[in-house]
Amino acid sequence: MKKLIFTIAFISWGINCFSQTVQSYLDSANMVMVLGDTMKIHYLNKAINLQPNNPELYSKRAYIKQHTRTPDGKKIDHEGAIRDLTEAIKLDSKNSYYYRERALNKFRISNYSGAIIDISKAIEISPENAYYYDLRGGYKEKKNDFYGALSDYTKAIQLAPETCEYYESRGNLYLDLEKFEKAITDYSKGISIAKTSNCFYNSEKIKKHFLSRIYNNRAFCKYVVDDLFGCISDCNMVITLSNDLPSYFSSKDVALIYIGLSKIELGKKEEGCLSLSKAGELGNEQAFEYIKEYCQ
Repeated sequence: MKKLIFTIAFISWGINCFSQTVQSYLDSANMVMVLGDTMKIHYLNKAINLQPNNPELYSKRAYIKQHTRTPDGKKIDHEGAIRDLTEAIKLDSKNSYYYRERALNKFRISNYSGAIIDISKAIEISPENAYYYDLRGGYKEKKNDFYGALSDYTKAIQLAPETCEYYESRGNLYLDLEKFEKAITDYSKGISIAKTSNCFYNSEKIKKHFLSRIYNNRAFCKYVVDDLFGCISDCNMVITLSNDLPSYFSSKDVALIYIGLSKIELGKKEEGCLSLSKAGELGNEQAFEYIKEYCQ
């Protein structure tokens, strides 16, 4: 508490004793991490009052709003962020980042058409940005424009062929379209890149979460195309990776179901049913439905 009071006093002293410039308010906003986002917005409001034609100030305030709940505590203030980004765009219509961020906020309030329009404008300004195509692919999927999404994911891969997440995006769409062999090919490429590249911001946890997801999806595809041994192998990788992940990131129960079903089809009923039982122990209710069907 003493530290908090001292921080508030120091900030107030700094602003009162020196000229109230935009930079001083920005510095104050950066200093008040301990006080929370409400105080950051307070100082950005003051900065905007001094420089109402500075698009970057609106962008900074939008970033805080899109990560902060509204005063009633019920939801993230995406609408407020959109308003700020609209002001930033009015002041600087050539900045693709502002369109990208407004697209993200529109997407999060289910305005998928609006998100597509904004991210398309971002692409028009920055046509070599692979991430923008990946985003637009996701937005198009929400509008059931699957082949448009496929084209965007492919473009993202062409622009950044060593980015493993783009192969996951396209692989997931191939899975939804029931093009399982193509999905397996993309998942395999994503796995290969993830194992050898220095991606995921050097975070082993993020890397393991990605690999767990993609092995799990590839396992499903292999099960569908009757590559049962390949399915079991991928599921074992999921289980190994899940041991190092928080439970809410774990797909261990699903992997155990695929192992169980694969082993039952391979004539190893007892082993398969035990695997299904373990999935049930982890809270997967579907496992008991399979036990009822295959293990009586």
